[in-house]
Amino acid sequence: MSDLIIRELNGSEAPQATALAIEVWLHTYGVNGIEPDQARYVLDNISEQSMAEMIHSPHHKVFGAFEGKGLAALLVLDGSSVCPSDNELRWEIHKLYVKDQFKGRGLGRRFLQVAEEVCGSDGGYWLTVYHGNASAIAFYKAMHLALWGETYFNLQGKLNLNYIYALKTKV
Repeated sequence: MSDLIIRELNGSEAPQATALAIEVWLHTYGVNGIEPDQARYVLDNISEQSMAEMIHSPHHKVFGAFEGKGLAALLVLDGSSVCPSDNELRWEIHKLYVKDQFKGRGLGRRFLQVAEEVCGSDGGYWLTVYHGNASAIAFYKAMHLALWGETYFNLQGKLNLNYIYALKTKV
C-alpha cells in the first residue's frame, strides 16, 4: 500500500474528478438502485465543465488524493458559501468524496486538516451531510465537528434532511 499524495487539482484533471464525484454520489444516494430523479440530478449537476469551473475559480479550492495517477478522493472547498445556521462561516466543504476501496486510510482526516489549513484563518468551515449517511455522520462526530443545525437538499422537488456540521476556529 503506497502513500497517497494530496494536492490541488489542475484543469486537465476535471474528467477524473467528475467521474469520481458521480461514482461516489450515486453509491451514497442510490442505495435502492438509481432512481430517475437521482439520474437527472447527477447528469444536470455534476459535469466536467462545472468541475473545471470550480478548479479555476478564485472562490474554490479543489484537492485530490492520488495513488500514482489514480484519483482516490476529492475535496472541494467553496469560499463563497454562507452557512445557513451561522453567517460567520463562509467556507463550505462542498464535496468530500472518498472511493470505497480507499476508505479507512486516513484520507477523510487528512482532507479535514487541509480544510482547516485553508479555512481556519477565516473562521472555520461547515458542511452538510445526508441524514441517512450514517458512516459520514459517525466520521464527522469522531473528528469533533459540532452539529450546527439542519437544512434540506431539494432533489427534483423532494426535500431531503441534511445535518450541518461545522468547525469554528474563531469565537
